[in-house]
Amino acid sequence: MVTRDRVPIMMNVQSTDGTTIAFWRSGTGPALVLVHGTLVDHACWDGVVAALKQHFTLYAIERRGRGDSGDGATFAVQREVEDLAAVVNAIGSRVQVMGHSYGALLAVEAARLTPNIAGLLLYDPPMISFGSDELPAGTVEQLEALVAQDRRDEAVGWLLQRLGRSPAEVEALRADPTWAGRVASIHTVAREMRAGGVEYRFDWSGFEKIQQPTLLLQGELSPARLRASVSALHALMPNSQVVTLEGQGHAGLITAPNEVAAKVLKFLRSDLD
Repeated sequence: MVTRDRVPIMMNVQSTDGTTIAFWRSGTGPALVLVHGTLVDHACWDGVVAALKQHFTLYAIERRGRGDSGDGATFAVQREVEDLAAVVNAIGSRVQVMGHSYGALLAVEAARLTPNIAGLLLYDPPMISFGSDELPAGTVEQLEALVAQDRRDEAVGWLLQRLGRSPAEVEALRADPTWAGRVASIHTVAREMRAGGVEYRFDWSGFEKIQQPTLLLQGELSPARLRASVSALHALMPNSQVVTLEGQGHAGLITAPNEVAAKVLKFLRSDLD
C-alpha cells in the first residue's frame, strides 16, 4: 500500500476485549474505512487504495489474528464487530465503511453498534448461509488438520478448490501478490466458518434503524447466495442502491480494482456533496 509520501502509517487501537487492532492510514480527504474478508489481509485493498488515495483518507484494517493485529483467547463474530467499531470511533469523526464479503457483514453489524458510521459500501455481503453449513461435510475439520500439520499453502489451495475454484484458477492465484496473505491467515478461516455456521446467525430485524446511505456492490459472476444476500439487504435497507460489476466475480477487488474504485467514488461523491 502506498500513500502520497510513499509510506503508509500504521496505527492501532485496543478493542473492547483488550486486543490490539492494527490499521493502515493513507491518502487525504474524507475518511473511508476498509474491512477485508476471509482468507486475505489488508493488502487485498492495495489496488483500490491506489485509485482512491487522492480522494479519501483510507484506513485499511488488519483483522484480528493477522499481521500486526493481536488475537483474543477465544473467537466470536461479535469480537470482530467490536474491533471495527473501535477503529471507527478512534478516527474521531463520522466515517464511511466499506467491507468485502465477511468484512461487509462486520460493517453492517458495526453500524448497529456505533453512531459514527455515516455510510456503508458492501461488496458481496454473505448474510445468507454464512459459515460452515454452506460447505461440504468435513471441510472445517480437514482444514484444521492441514493447518495443524503446518501445510498452510496446501490448505489454501485445497480450500479454494473446495469452494469451487479450478486447479488452474488456484495456480493463477498462487502468482498473485495476495497469496502470501492468504497463506498467513489460513489459521483464522476455520474458526470463522465454525463460528458462522454454529454460533452466529445474522439478525434480519431492526433494519429500519439503519438509515445510512448504502452501496450494495455485487459481481455479475459472484455466487448466487451472495447475490441473494444483496437482494435481501436492498429490500430491507431504505437508503440502499445496487450496483453490479459486469464480468466480475467475488474477487473484483483484485481483478478490477479501478472499476471498484470508480463505483465507490461515484457513490461517495454523490453522498458527500
